[in-house]
Amino acid sequence: MASKLTQGLLARIESFFAWGMVLSIIACAVYFSCSSGSFTREGAVNKRLLETRARTAALARENAILRLKIRDLRAGDRGLERAARERFGLVLPGEVVYEFND
Repeated sequence: MASKLTQGLLARIESFFAWGMVLSIIACAVYFSCSSGSFTREGAVNKRLLETRARTAALARENAILRLKIRDLRAGDRGLERAARERFGLVLPGEVVYEFND
């Protein structure tokens, strides 16, 4: 009788320790995943990635516009003349400038 009681008691203790180990592992996993800030860090990284991609796209558009301007300026006197007229309001001698207010 004592051996059956001992075996039953040992089985219950083993079961208790097994469940205790499982619960400890789950608790540790939850603690470390939440306490390390991985969820908030991932959100911040994703936000920064989106901002960087938007900034990269804006810079690519700006670079394309600048390349066109450089090409026009290198094209010859017409590009330089147009830039001088548009940017600095310069006119050639003898020209009359008419300004219209919108």
